[in-house]
Amino acid sequence: ALTGSQTKRIANNIHIRFLGVEGKDLLMALNEKGIAVSTGSACSEKTQESSRVLLALGLLPEEAVTSIRVSLGKYTNEKEIDNFLLALAKVVARLREISGYQIKKDAK
Repeated sequence: ALTGSQTKRIANNIHIRFLGVEGKDLLMALNEKGIAVSTGSACSEKTQESSRVLLALGLLPEEAVTSIRVSLGKYTNEKEIDNFLLALAKVVARLREISGYQIKKDAK
């Protein structure tokens, strides 16, 4: 899920969260693939606690720890973005499988 506004944001930065996946685990798994991301918000980089900024935005503590922050650099290209998206999908699926997390489907 996207954190914050879809339109009122810095163009090269996105903050997203994945229920069932700890942000720190996602960070380490992506790092193993040569992809650098950050966890929490910029204000909470040095702490293991939930970011006060994310909590102030209305996230629950268990939601705040599932987040990563991704920034594009000046020279980031489309191929690198595509590679990131493929790696992200695989890593999130693998980590959810390990944790036993199940995406809840709407009962109709």
